[in-house]
Amino acid sequence: MPSIPETLRTTAARCPDREALVFGARRRTYRELDQEVERTAAALAAQGIAPGDRVLLMSPNSDAFVIAVYAVLRTGALLVPANPRNAPPEVAHLITDAGAAALLYAPALGDVVAEGVRRSGASPWLLSLPELAELAAGEHPPVAHVPAEAD
Repeated sequence: MPSIPETLRTTAARCPDREALVFGARRRTYRELDQEVERTAAALAAQGIAPGDRVLLMSPNSDAFVIAVYAVLRTGALLVPANPRNAPPEVAHLITDAGAAALLYAPALGDVVAEGVRRSGASPWLLSLPELAELAAGEHPPVAHVPAEAD
């Protein structure tokens, strides 16, 4: 069975110009989405995110959230979604319980994330989703594709 990132790649190859993602006025075709996910995954890998790492993602639904989900999975890391309404104690618990190597978050949640990290005593790599998009705009070597695990 193909993995979630593989299904995006396959769909992008099969119908590249079909609309894949709409968020407000921003629209992306499958080709554009797949390319953006690939660049974002490469940026994450260049920052040290590796297969098996746990990446906490705390954001309301948005196009940046969708790209981050696919990119984290494409690196082979494990996605740990967090409710964007969590309070700092809950964020601290998630960080320590999951053993998060990184925490990606929506900018509006920066104060909650910072307090959660402080309370956890851990030091995951932190990056807001706009900062991640900025990193993805740079040049990075392609991410090594991790094969889907067999059941």
